[in-house]
Amino acid sequence: MDWNVLKPKNWISAAKNLLPTRTVEKLYTPAQNILPPNRRSVIRTEREILRDFGWRPLLNARFDEFAPMPRMAYVAASRYFAFTNPVYVRLLDLAEMFVIGIDGLYMVPSAKNERFNNLARKRLKSWWNNCDVSSDKDFGELQGTILNLWLKDGECFIILENDPQRRIRICETQEIASPTSTNVNTLDGIEYDSNLRPVAYWVRDALGENYRKYLAEQVIHIYT
Repeated sequence: MDWNVLKPKNWISAAKNLLPTRTVEKLYTPAQNILPPNRRSVIRTEREILRDFGWRPLLNARFDEFAPMPRMAYVAASRYFAFTNPVYVRLLDLAEMFVIGIDGLYMVPSAKNERFNNLARKRLKSWWNNCDVSSDKDFGELQGTILNLWLKDGECFIILENDPQRRIRICETQEIASPTSTNVNTLDGIEYDSNLRPVAYWVRDALGENYRKYLAEQVIHIYT
């Protein structure tokens, strides 16, 4: 095994592909004579307003207080191992095989009204094959994508598009981000109310230049 993959500097390089360079450089800096030579790593110079730094009322001890790097660095490391570590790759394959199966979990209408069941099966089949806005995957394949993203990134976002066909779009963790001009209640792309309940999500495009706001009712946030 190549033990160099465990070094944080490789995680930083992977993180730069997920976040703007200016953000990564702000989050990390080489430790200068702070730790012994055999334990020198990277440290944060200042705290960004990110989801991993937000207050979490359900946890009595925040893991990020003890972690040397924020959330996106762990996402980058996890994705790196998902491509390079055969054990990790096998675990992801087994999870998909035994959790959702080859064709995904299929819903079977079973109401007392058989006419309703036939109509529901017909509508479900039509939606199943054309449910994704951004690809030609059916819902069975999308279930595999959702599970894979959840296991690798720790979260996944399902956007319920407002169109007649009620199609959906899958967003990865780096796509949820805050525009430069948002209110103080927006943390890392998620807007909260006074009770810390999400009320909206900001999704940025692939270039990171344009943002679109979705209400919380339109977003299913799957996370660990």
